[in-house]
Amino acid sequence: GEWTNSYLFLSKFHECSWFEPFLREGVNPENVTDMSELFMYEGVKCLDEEGDELVTEKGGKTVHTLELRFTIPNEMFGSIPSEITSLLELRILSIENQNLGNRLPSTIGDLSNLVSLSLYNNEFVGTIPQAIQTLSSLLFLNLGKNLFEGNLESDELSWEGLTLLEELVLSQNQFSGELPSTLGMLPLKTLDLSSNRFIGTIPLEWSAMSDTMRTLILDTNQLDGDLQVLGTESGNTSRLSTLLLHNNQFTGSIPESLFLGFDDLAPIIVDLGNNTFTGSIPDSFTLLSTRLEYFVLTQNEDIVGDVDVLCLEPNEQESSFNRTILVDCRLNCNCCTACCDNVNGTSSTVCDAHLTLNDEYNIRFALDVFRGSLGF
Repeated sequence: GEWTNSYLFLSKFHECSWFEPFLREGVNPENVTDMSELFMYEGVKCLDEEGDELVTEKGGKTVHTLELRFTIPNEMFGSIPSEITSLLELRILSIENQNLGNRLPSTIGDLSNLVSLSLYNNEFVGTIPQAIQTLSSLLFLNLGKNLFEGNLESDELSWEGLTLLEELVLSQNQFSGELPSTLGMLPLKTLDLSSNRFIGTIPLEWSAMSDTMRTLILDTNQLDGDLQVLGTESGNTSRLSTLLLHNNQFTGSIPESLFLGFDDLAPIIVDLGNNTFTGSIPDSFTLLSTRLEYFVLTQNEDIVGDVDVLCLEPNEQESSFNRTILVDCRLNCNCCTACCDNVNGTSSTVCDAHLTLNDEYNIRFALDVFRGSLGF
């Protein structure tokens, strides 16, 4: 619907007045003892610190969180109005699963207190505005599943100003060019650049992220080169627990130290399928076996040897995760979920599971957990 003239949104009144009350259906006014039982409110609401008492303008409150949600998706269209920057104290802005489009306004940079910005699954176009790098308080940025395009590293766009950013999701867009090296300067824990048009190698500068990075998702691009920058060969200790690189052109051997510094409480999720890796699975991967939840190495024709290094000892099986291990049928594996070989007709639905591992549900769940940790 319309941005304005609904719930007094963006009206001349204080933002704590941008709501309208509606009688709850099926409630008899004669039976209620509290007005909150009689009315429901839609629009922008200012709550007290406990989150359950409506506070008006007289309470001296301002809007810290703006989340526009609808029971039915795609109910909102148009563009983000520049007037939204009147909410100077806004810390969380979330407008997801709608039909908002056009370019992201450069005035978004005026929301200097933003900690979390999510415009996931809309129809925004064009490049990311330079003003995004002025949001120095930002911890979480999700612009996934839109129609953004362009190079992520240029004279107009740098990421150096986002010095607190921990989660960056730009998946399912139309970005192109090489991966931005300046991301290596950020304390990222999760980086998702999947399903774009990136080319080239993983920047050497990304080795600086190895001490913070837990989740790296680069699948479905046109990337090549080896993975040595992700291992301790780069001089740092990798703490990755989720690595999704499916459907690229990566080469070389799998680094012996790729998961050497992983958090031993985290499940290990790895998808290296449909690349051109060589050699065998490193013996060091034995250390991962008790935490391994998902491992895919299909469609890598030059991988040799067996996969039993990933198998559990009998006394470890009861405490393990529900595991999925998928490899090509020509490799020996006594504990794999299935072997996958389209040539011989033995491929099954489970062999295609890697295609949906990083679908919306899984990524959204991980990011929701992160946002909950912020305490908002």
